[in-house]
Amino acid sequence: MRISVGMLLLPALAVPVAANWYESNPIYTDPADGTGPWVRGTPPSQGMNAVTLSRGVGRLKADRRTLGVIVIRNGVIVHESYYRGATQASASNVHSASKSIVAALACRAVEDGLIESLDTPICKVIPQYFAKYPSDDPRRRITVKHLMTMTSGLDWAEDDTEYEIGDSPGWVQAVLDRGMATADEENTPVAPGEVFNYSTGNTHLLSAVLHKVTGLTTAEYARRTILDGIGAEAEHWGADPEGISSGGCNVYLTARELAAFGLLYLNDGKSRNGAQVLPTWAVTASLVDYGHDYGLCWWTDVLAGQRVWQAWGWGGQVVYVIPSLKIVFVMTTNTARDGTETEPAIHEIFVRDYLIPSVTVRPKGRDRRPGLRQSKRKSQSVNRASGGKRGTREHSGHSGDTSRY
Repeated sequence: MRISVGMLLLPALAVPVAANWYESNPIYTDPADGTGPWVRGTPPSQGMNAVTLSRGVGRLKADRRTLGVIVIRNGVIVHESYYRGATQASASNVHSASKSIVAALACRAVEDGLIESLDTPICKVIPQYFAKYPSDDPRRRITVKHLMTMTSGLDWAEDDTEYEIGDSPGWVQAVLDRGMATADEENTPVAPGEVFNYSTGNTHLLSAVLHKVTGLTTAEYARRTILDGIGAEAEHWGADPEGISSGGCNVYLTARELAAFGLLYLNDGKSRNGAQVLPTWAVTASLVDYGHDYGLCWWTDVLAGQRVWQAWGWGGQVVYVIPSLKIVFVMTTNTARDGTETEPAIHEIFVRDYLIPSVTVRPKGRDRRPGLRQSKRKSQSVNRASGGKRGTREHSGHSGDTSRY
């Protein structure tokens, strides 16, 4: 395992305890690709126009940070390319795209009987962090699902709060101690489920929950379950000063590993070899718009008339899943120096103007899973993934029906 910074290769360090919330984003080298073998084919063989797709890839290649691009249709790789010294072995910090992985782990923990349900209040799982709060404190009503839908109501300003509490000896307690956000001039605290506010603090709390119920770090639980199930292994996964794995940032994976993860959401939780890595209910529950174009740590939008789902990380680390067209698209980038994205993001332009229009043969019938319904809200890309380092807004609304999952 090595770290590559530019053309410099360095020995990989042991997983460190983070001194700051976010890391410096080096590029690791994966010594072996465990996700293969893959089936490869031409775009026309999978009902896609090769010229349109190639033009779109050219747009991605022109971005100075793009490292890897993979397009899969019907389980077949129809395009794979790497740039700026990157290879299939290059593992970059996927930033907030890892939130989708942490959410998947929470679903897996429910399936494994380690968490009663997604509606379980987290104070029952990690009570030591709630001991000083009164019995009627609204923080005690925050559930696992509130964390996954970004509706905990906790006070948080993405891209600011992380730096304020990064030097704290206990990040979990520091996140909770901020208290609830307020909704009016009287400083009335919001209740869990009332307000959408994108927060890496939420997914770090989710990691603390997983740490407690599994008896393992989130990184190790991932290695033994979901990552192992798809033949992946994080080259590095950060941790806070208490040893709790970073929740929603500081996870390093290759483009192929991200693609293998995305395919779980096309295949009802099954890996490419047919193993049931995620329960089917977890896929269904994840790809539902609970409000504000957000599922269980998956963004959603309608592009070129198709419902798309995105695991989206700062700087353009993305996994797009398009169930209606049986497509997974992955892009990784180098954010060691800068990850600021344009609006709209280059990957969104690619999907809207090239990837979807390249499809010449469409599946018969219609995917009627609830997550594919048309959203009544227009997606707001400025609120999207950071991991962090990207501005967000609060939105009043609902957290969706939590009765089923």
